[in-house]
Amino acid sequence: MSPGALIANFLIKWNLESYVLLRIRVIMGILTILYLMFFFSSLFFTRIYRSMVNFLDPVADATLVYIMGAMQAAPLNNQLFPVWALILVGLRSSIHGRSSSGMFFELRNVLKLLVVAYMNLTRGSKLWRFPFWFFWGLLVLQCFYKILVRHIASKSLWNGRSSELLQEYMGANGNKSNFNPEICNPETMEGYKYLVYGELQKSRKSAHILKVEDLKSLVTLDKIWRCDSALLLTSINMQGNNMKDMALAFALSRLLRCRLEGATLHEATVSMTRKLISKMILSDSADKVLFGILELDVRFLRDSLHSSYPMVFCRGLLSLFFTLLLSLVKFFMATWLFVDVNMVHVPKSVRDRGPRARFSYSLHSFGYDSGITAAAMYIVMIDEIFRMLGYFLSRWAKLIAMCNFVNFRNRWLKYVIVNTPARYGERTIVIHQHAFLQTFSSSISGWKIFSCILERNQNARMVWSEGKMNDSMAKNVKAAVIQALRSMDLEGHFLSRDLPLSRVSDRAERYWLACLAEVPTCSRVILVWHIATSLCEIKLANDHKINLTTMSRLSSFLVDEKALTGELQKAYTVSNCLSRYCMYLLASKPKLLPETILMSKKAFQDAVQCAHEMLSDCHSWQSIYNKLMKEAQKALVQGTHGLNLSGNILQQGAILANELIKKEDQKCRWEILSDVWVHLLVHIAPSSDAAALAEDLKSGVEFLTVIWALFCHCGIEKSKLWQQQKSANFRNSTPGPSNQSSDVSTHVQDTVSSSPPAARSSEIHVEASPTSGECS
Repeated sequence: MSPGALIANFLIKWNLESYVLLRIRVIMGILTILYLMFFFSSLFFTRIYRSMVNFLDPVADATLVYIMGAMQAAPLNNQLFPVWALILVGLRSSIHGRSSSGMFFELRNVLKLLVVAYMNLTRGSKLWRFPFWFFWGLLVLQCFYKILVRHIASKSLWNGRSSELLQEYMGANGNKSNFNPEICNPETMEGYKYLVYGELQKSRKSAHILKVEDLKSLVTLDKIWRCDSALLLTSINMQGNNMKDMALAFALSRLLRCRLEGATLHEATVSMTRKLISKMILSDSADKVLFGILELDVRFLRDSLHSSYPMVFCRGLLSLFFTLLLSLVKFFMATWLFVDVNMVHVPKSVRDRGPRARFSYSLHSFGYDSGITAAAMYIVMIDEIFRMLGYFLSRWAKLIAMCNFVNFRNRWLKYVIVNTPARYGERTIVIHQHAFLQTFSSSISGWKIFSCILERNQNARMVWSEGKMNDSMAKNVKAAVIQALRSMDLEGHFLSRDLPLSRVSDRAERYWLACLAEVPTCSRVILVWHIATSLCEIKLANDHKINLTTMSRLSSFLVDEKALTGELQKAYTVSNCLSRYCMYLLASKPKLLPETILMSKKAFQDAVQCAHEMLSDCHSWQSIYNKLMKEAQKALVQGTHGLNLSGNILQQGAILANELIKKEDQKCRWEILSDVWVHLLVHIAPSSDAAALAEDLKSGVEFLTVIWALFCHCGIEKSKLWQQQKSANFRNSTPGPSNQSSDVSTHVQDTVSSSPPAARSSEIHVEASPTSGECS
């Protein structure tokens, strides 16, 4: 029988009543596999987990409703149907356990559980009624408990109303003793009374006035730093940060929430935070310690906005205890139900011979129904185990345990929680890569296409290589960013557009100004410099006698960084990493760039169209290099700066590369590229849309978001570079792939007005207890 006939026969039988059980079994298996995919993606593929849930969860939910209806309407009476329906609803609840699922999600689960209860009353077996109803009641209780703790967290001064509290505590009308820049010391944290934990709402005087009293348990940053316990100096991550750094990161994350939610803080607090960040930038271990703190900072922000941690810890360790207790009881109830269901299929003569005989019989007489039940139940139990471990070993649990330890010096906290490993679930921030020129002659894997579809990336076939940097690359990139920050003026609200370089300032400034004068938008600046960097990389490969006559999908760069030494190796690594990362932002996440999405997408699509036209007959790196350098000679025109980037995007990039190759030696060329890319990324970060960055945290933490957080803490809101380009765009049409050169004024506005968004109107009275409960 042909495959077409088999499929037709299957579809015909699918609708017959005699095949109802087969249909239910197949759909049950598909849903189990789908939830298993959700489970593994949440552990190992976190970048696509959120997109996978958003894309496939509505399908899974509709299928779940369908199969529950099919079970209830089935002409046959299978006593496992209520158990299967209960397990599927439990799976759905468990899979979404770590996300910030809303009240309506939990209410829909309650409605499904009511349907399951009716199904069990009409079709269920009395043999396992006790574990079934216990498990059912526990799921209902868990749904209502999540609704309750979500409401508590939204009203909590530590979570939901954190920005409102900080605006009063550190705002213009707050107690000035809480933020005195003159007495603050970044080394000892003296004067840094930033709130970390312990705020409790004791009384409500009216609908708009809150009063916080009895703040003896309030834990501030300076109080934690005064605690001399060696436990607080234990390392918690690979960057070498300790528990005091984690407290600092959490306090800073609360300030970031103020920025996102429009709460205005006193200017003195911005000055204090800027002083702290500037001191850390100048430290010898800034590339490790500072970036480690900022990564924790952004991760805490992500957890606050898009996870269930604020609900789980809404009442500190007490609410954690109840959450773990519910999960533990749920695990035992699932085990009890599973054992009772399996015992039904075991003959009495086998049951009487003991546990070993029952196990052997189940192993050798494993049917379809038993297999489906076992697989689904095991996923429920394993997911509950991972959830309990995830909550207990999370940085939130360690943070609250540390704050309680600072206040009370409890031995139980010291030996049971504070010493618990803190690296569970720690993931390195990934800097994704996009090589623009390679995509026109290379293939893309099926998994990559699937990943891009889940991320709803319209440029799926353009993203060819993604991965995280190795330790050497990460160290070089972070060190280069720190070096750039040290040369910048971090005072004020705007970042200067100048390129403050000390080593190659004259040469780099020439290319920097020429590109900014001729290329008016951020997306086109990225494209031009990326193409130039790619051509310089091909030239470097030619110098090292690397064969480029064939196009292959490379795992890294054209030239192995181990073949280079010294400053050239660092500059080459930094240039390529940041060049491909910025192209990844343009291709996959244009909403994070300091311009409209429409402008970014149009610039990218124009560049793709132009590349298809110009490089249609190029099938190797060498042919691409020869073609573009030939085009550069055609379009090259001397301008006022000695360099005029005329022509389309590819020609402009080729002209820039041609100038760098002809007029700079190899080391200087890559130092210029490295410094330009670092400063370009630094100028992109503060001008990114804060709301877009917060929304993007659902899919993971971007390296750009970490730098944005640093500028937020320094009070820098925008870069003057893009402010100038926005004003220029009003006088220029949107650029396309045509051979028209741009003539943009390089005049920078001296003053740019900006008013912070108004915060929510509410009055809170806060009193800090400076010495009570201090750990000594």
